Amino acid sequence: MQPRALLCDAAGTLFAPARPVAETYAAVISRHGLRIPPGDIEGAFAEAFANAPLMAFPGVPAREIPALERDWWRNLVESVLCRASAQGMPRDFEACFDALFEYFSQPSSWRLLPGAAVTLETFSAHDVRLGIASNFDLRIHDILTGLGIAKHFQAVVLPAETRTCKPDPRFFRHALAKLGVAAAEAVFLGDDLERDLAGARAVGMHTVHAPGLATLLDLQDVIGDLPESHDQRSSP
Repeated sequence: MQPRALLCDAAGTLFAPARPVAETYAAVISRHGLRIPPGDIEGAFAEAFANAPLMAFPGVPAREIPALERDWWRNLVESVLCRASAQGMPRDFEACFDALFEYFSQPSSWRLLPGAAVTLETFSAHDVRLGIASNFDLRIHDILTGLGIAKHFQAVVLPAETRTCKPDPRFFRHALAKLGVAAAEAVFLGDDLERDLAGARAVGMHTVHAPGLATLLDLQDVIGDLPESHDQRSSP
């Protein structure tokens, strides 16, 4: 199959935190007077994230979205600490949260996954339309630019724009419309089996499970093996 478009999830698919999230949380929290083992934070973060509401704000004016996204993360961090700490909150929770939010806003806090840059350059050179379709917040624009890959994407689709999140079919249809392709002409690359792969397949896209690749350099060969017509057996 030669796709006309490749839609990619972002965090966990193309890039990842430069250091483990739990280690970063533990280091920042300790500077604010509270010591929590990274292992406790890791479990608490996974539980809090799984139970958090969707970061979509239908009907809200665009100018209010950045503040609402920040509040979403503030609530998540508070939930993580409530789960992980028997000692209560840091001395100054607001300062602690500000430090975490600022840290993960910096491109230097993230790293490209092996093969990502070369793979994007290869697909761009073959005139494949590239897009990001992510549940990330608006900070992603600076991260993509800082990592040197923003230039490859014709569309970056986020909940802030669509007012929905993956796996809502409307999210994927919006992304396809932005790239100007039909679902059968596009491949979705993601790491989440439900939000990414099941959601993309539901609207008729081909899918590739990123963790199933040795590196992203293998993507071109895997896509070449996909059938011309959509077949769910082609995806994990």
